[in-house]
Amino acid sequence: MNIKNFCIISHIDHGKSTLSKNIIEHILKNIKNKNKNIIDNIDIEQEKGITIKSKNIKLEYFTKNKKYILNLIDTPGHIDFLNEVYKYVNACEGCLLLIDSTKGIQAQTISLYNYIKKKKKEILIIVNKIDSKNSNVNKTLEEIKKILKININDIILCSAKKNIGINNIIKNIIKKIPNPQKENNNLLKVLIIDSWKDSFNGIVYLIKLENGFLYKNIILKNINNIKFKIKEIGIINYNNKKIKTNYINIGDIGWILIDNKIILKPGDYLLDIKIINLNKYKNNYKLIPKVYRNIYTEKNENYNKLEKIIEELYLNNQILHINKYKSNIFGIGFKCGFLGIFHSNIIKEIIIKKYKLNIIMTKTNIIYKLLNKKNEIIKTDSFVNIDKNDIKIIKEPIYICRIFSPLKYIGKINELCLYNRCKYIKYNILNSLNKIEIIIYIPMYELMNIFFNEIKSISNGYASIYYKFYKFKENKLKFLEVMINKIKINELTTIVNDKNYIKISNNIINNLLKNIKRKNFNLKIQVLINNKIIKSKIIKQFRKNVTEKCYGGDINRKNKLLKKQKIGKKKMFKISSKNININNEIKKIITTYD
Repeated sequence: MNIKNFCIISHIDHGKSTLSKNIIEHILKNIKNKNKNIIDNIDIEQEKGITIKSKNIKLEYFTKNKKYILNLIDTPGHIDFLNEVYKYVNACEGCLLLIDSTKGIQAQTISLYNYIKKKKKEILIIVNKIDSKNSNVNKTLEEIKKILKININDIILCSAKKNIGINNIIKNIIKKIPNPQKENNNLLKVLIIDSWKDSFNGIVYLIKLENGFLYKNIILKNINNIKFKIKEIGIINYNNKKIKTNYINIGDIGWILIDNKIILKPGDYLLDIKIINLNKYKNNYKLIPKVYRNIYTEKNENYNKLEKIIEELYLNNQILHINKYKSNIFGIGFKCGFLGIFHSNIIKEIIIKKYKLNIIMTKTNIIYKLLNKKNEIIKTDSFVNIDKNDIKIIKEPIYICRIFSPLKYIGKINELCLYNRCKYIKYNILNSLNKIEIIIYIPMYELMNIFFNEIKSISNGYASIYYKFYKFKENKLKFLEVMINKIKINELTTIVNDKNYIKISNNIINNLLKNIKRKNFNLKIQVLINNKIIKSKIIKQFRKNVTEKCYGGDINRKNKLLKKQKIGKKKMFKISSKNININNEIKKIITTYD
């Protein structure tokens, strides 16, 4: 059977989902009652107009008396979800790389192209939005020729919105994307691509059958020799529905249910029990969290509900690292790792809107590498239980960042790099294309909290960036701590550098002054850098006018009342300053003070 497994990939907003919908509609034009939201069928995807999760749709296509199975996969474009893209590229034989003719090649386009080439997949380059008033097809073709080194005669032009060139794309998919190749033996190899939780059936796994013939009730094993019985199998049809089948052919993409409670991860294999050498099927698909945020419920009694939600999201939304975590301020919650700030915000919205649970998500934390006086290496994103006096070296994560932008924004980009501790690696002005390519080293703190959003703003959205982890590097970093009446607020401890410590300390103090209510005693706020006080503010106490009723008469009476009040204030301060109950007042600060 002719099977074409392909995914559509590109930079964000280049038209992947629109193209996917029109390919599906073109093939299913004679079928009624189609699902109009086949691709972006999650509420948040429709609301934001972006793809968050990859979707696989199985289509049957007939041409020249031949039947073809087309497994189309639409992938996300946001850089936080690149691992989702890579996962599906590995499961396909071909990729449709989409380029917006109004923006041309962007940083992520180059990285995606190089990844596909490295994996030796067939690439179809498609230039989209050729009908747009801002389209510059000739310039885009010239960029593809010079940067990607591709013959422009092989490039397909289309307008996904206006249905121009769709038929030509399908013809090229049939002609150029190879069928899956089977091995000489018939031993079963099942690749796990994705998973999600079904309300009735438990965990459903999306799979690709790489070799053999898969049917119900067969027994397979993983690389640890643990056995799994296949309870149900099927495919996902054009209406995004799971359809049960009796078997799955080699090279096809479908879903399975198993009878084992062990959770399988993307990149895992289920194998024929006859296979002896299991080491070569080791899962090399690794997701490394870039940022960490803690999640708590607004009401502690909802903890069990949050736990079930987190377990479900772990299967399908790539929350990469989950640990229970207890905070003196928020109570019991979860420390979760994410692929980026945007990814964490999407998860927060899903929990609030889909699961109807109000949560608190703390500020973003970055993994630092610490070296103590015993030369022990500590990797951590939290400094609550770290002895600051025992740390002699702090290393922060550094990323390699590729910037691709129109030449006219060069001044603003250079200024942005200057103020964000960037170090230039490559500076390439492409005069003939009126573009610039800059490659820099940048600390992760600046990249995540400032640089990523600022570069979009200063370039009106035309500059694009792609980044990947480089290494941990020692810089001039310091511990910033906060004390209120000589009590350290551990949740506000963070790491700062020479350029941002003043701004961060001012933000903390201003937020504390704004949110903490006055007490019957003074509250002294101090910000410390490496145990040295650099800023101090006092929230003045309430003071009752005890001499209000003492009009006229002996002055000694007034002095006696004032002295009594002073003694009472000292006594109150000694008791209260040891047990300052301001937890509810600084919750908001802990989530926002970046």
